[in-house]
Amino acid sequence: MDAEKPNTSLEEITPATQQNRPQNQEDGDHVRSMALSAETSDLPPGYFYSSRFIGTFVGIAFTLVATYFLFEASASVITFINADIGPSDNSALFSIVWTVAQPISILLFGRLSDRFGRRNFALGGNLLGIVGAIVACTAKKMNTLIGAMVILGLASGPIASYPLLTGELASNKAKFIATVMVVVPNIIATGFAPYIGQRLVAVANWRWIYYIYIIIIGRSLHPPVAKELLTDGSSAWNDLVVLVLSAPVIRPTSR
Repeated sequence: MDAEKPNTSLEEITPATQQNRPQNQEDGDHVRSMALSAETSDLPPGYFYSSRFIGTFVGIAFTLVATYFLFEASASVITFINADIGPSDNSALFSIVWTVAQPISILLFGRLSDRFGRRNFALGGNLLGIVGAIVACTAKKMNTLIGAMVILGLASGPIASYPLLTGELASNKAKFIATVMVVVPNIIATGFAPYIGQRLVAVANWRWIYYIYIIIIGRSLHPPVAKELLTDGSSAWNDLVVLVLSAPVIRPTSR
């Protein structure tokens, strides 16, 4: 009579490495999301009020304002720019190349930053923007300026994906508030940039659009933190911001 075979389950004969392997795509996505997230209770006390956390959001807001200020202000004075360093039949490409380059950059930023992290790509976008602005503000020909707008369009991709940046830093309950805090300052760019650009041409030079961009982006790489904003030491920076944003709208008394 044959001996009875012991009842052996599938789990017992499956290697541990295969048991822990995700069974389908949804399980794999869940494992990755758990590895990239954290519970609020696991964070150190005062994390959401720390200088690095607040400074990061201030930097994102500054970069967003500078990016759309540059595009809208410069587009509103393209006729004056073309008359200054042109004329060129390619002046119509000035805005087109920026709007084409931005979505390409967004696609690359989204996919690559998912794999390698968002921080370095965001900082790299700011540095690329400074390079593009330097080329633009020193341009002697319209074609050179159009090439600079291609660089600036590529640099605008990471900050145009700001929901990825803010949404992954804030908790689920605070994502809406965090996004609003970053977007509201952009009213300056989307609402007043064309007028400020016109006033800059009237009282100074169109190149100041790119100078202001460089100043704001440079500051966003090292934004003021809560302590700096509440001390007298930041008064000079606050005065500079007010001067830069208000000077173009002040009518000169004499020419």
